[in-house]
Amino acid sequence: MSDYLSTELAATCAALGYYDGSKYHLDNYCLDVIKDLIKYLRRDDESHTVRQFLGQTKVLQTDLIKIFVDHYDKLELWDVLLRLIINITSPVVLLFNEQIPTDIMQRTIYLKLVAYTQSYKVALIDGRIWTILSNRLSKILKLDNVERGEENEMVIERILIFIRNVLQILPDENEKRVDNDATVHDEVLYALNTSGIVDLLVFIASNRSEQQYHLQVLEIISLMLRDQSASELARSGLQRSLSEKEKDEETLLAARLKEKEKKIERVRKYAEARHSHFGGTYVVQNMKAIGENQLLCHKPYQKIEALNFGQDKKKVSKPKNKRPMWDPRGERTSALSVRLILKEFCIEFLNAAYNPVMKYAKSCIVSGAQTNQSETTCYLWALRFFMEFNRHYKFEVKYVRQYLIDLTTTAHIFLKMLSNYCGRNKRSVIVQKVKPTRHKRTNKKKAVQKEQPPVRSLEERWDEVSSQLSIVMQEGTIPQVIPFDATLDVPIDDQKVDAMKRVQKLLRSKDLEQAIGLIRAAREVWPENDSFGSANITSGEEFLALREIFFADLGGE
Repeated sequence: MSDYLSTELAATCAALGYYDGSKYHLDNYCLDVIKDLIKYLRRDDESHTVRQFLGQTKVLQTDLIKIFVDHYDKLELWDVLLRLIINITSPVVLLFNEQIPTDIMQRTIYLKLVAYTQSYKVALIDGRIWTILSNRLSKILKLDNVERGEENEMVIERILIFIRNVLQILPDENEKRVDNDATVHDEVLYALNTSGIVDLLVFIASNRSEQQYHLQVLEIISLMLRDQSASELARSGLQRSLSEKEKDEETLLAARLKEKEKKIERVRKYAEARHSHFGGTYVVQNMKAIGENQLLCHKPYQKIEALNFGQDKKKVSKPKNKRPMWDPRGERTSALSVRLILKEFCIEFLNAAYNPVMKYAKSCIVSGAQTNQSETTCYLWALRFFMEFNRHYKFEVKYVRQYLIDLTTTAHIFLKMLSNYCGRNKRSVIVQKVKPTRHKRTNKKKAVQKEQPPVRSLEERWDEVSSQLSIVMQEGTIPQVIPFDATLDVPIDDQKVDAMKRVQKLLRSKDLEQAIGLIRAAREVWPENDSFGSANITSGEEFLALREIFFADLGGE
């Protein structure tokens, strides 16, 4: 960083104002200074010099947050300041085209910026920040969509982006907290709940008039619950379960044993500093070495199970392309108070907003309007997480009913299309072409082919069917049949010939009840020209009509 640029940035930040220990006093040109900082960030170089300076000098912690809290009543200043904070807390990976840099210099800059954002997240735990945001957001949401105006709509979107930016900041690797201990992320979630922002998110998600924000809310929810296990969250209660107690005891015991081993190793290191490594040679009974001699060892074993041949072997490392994918967002058990908050939130979201939000998100993804890969990922994640939570909490079919309907309808349409494709013109579906194999000629006599039975004439088949047909018409139970297929694109009037062919096929296959039911239903659907008989047809006339259909040449069998 050049001295001139560093001096200019320092002078600009100094013109914001000062803090006297109780309140932050603004400079006369504070608004212009904030706008200048936004311009500096917009014109930042490839090394992100301005962003590094702001993180190094901790401007957000020392000035911007205090202005944000103490002067929230100055709306113009507050709105511009919110834009600046959103810019500072934006995801670092976006600055590098969503790819972690491989160059050493760029990688160093990337890690610095990540560390700065992690320090920002620690500073943003302050509940006053989220209370101010909640109050401003609730006031705007109380207005009708017509009365809000474009500026208020932009404020809602910026507040949601700010919440997303804070939640997406990954935890510091040095912050190694055990389970049931509150992390920085947990403290942010607790502040969101106490300020009322969590309730506002549920309100936005459950309100149809706020559908333009549903995808953003879904992304925020995925960031809120990214470290949680749906099954454990659903089983969380006011008291710890027996499995949790046993797990905590095992963790504590393992930590104590590890500490004890370190202590013993430390004592042994100094106590046995002058110990000779030539402690003798021992023979293992009833165990042969590689040759004919008995196995030798340099340590007296009390049990043969303690003998380990692979102690000095180096473990073969697995290639990177064959290793399983590693998820950086591992699951952990948050503090009990945070888990209860998240459990209550999941229940409210399922009851009030899950179905409309997921339906809208699905429609946006299918249509491809205003969606990107991250939003699609959030949709699929939410589908998996909340369905798992629903199974382990109180399973309700209404949350999965719509997806079952879609699945059943899709399967039905596919099978119907496949049936029509295979049935028309006696087509066949080729699954795989098999190459013909050439067989060598042999002198064996060909097997005598079995004689095919003679083809029976239609008159002979009718004589066999007619006696049964008259009995069925008088005494049989005729079913109710739908003569057309409403799922086809073919109009109902054009399905008349297909219905006639179906009647003929049923008669020739001796399915007489279905044939009679089909011709009577077709008579009601297509009464014109008396193709299936007149409306007041007698039994004898219906018998003759069936005979004509049986002998007709309809292009079928």
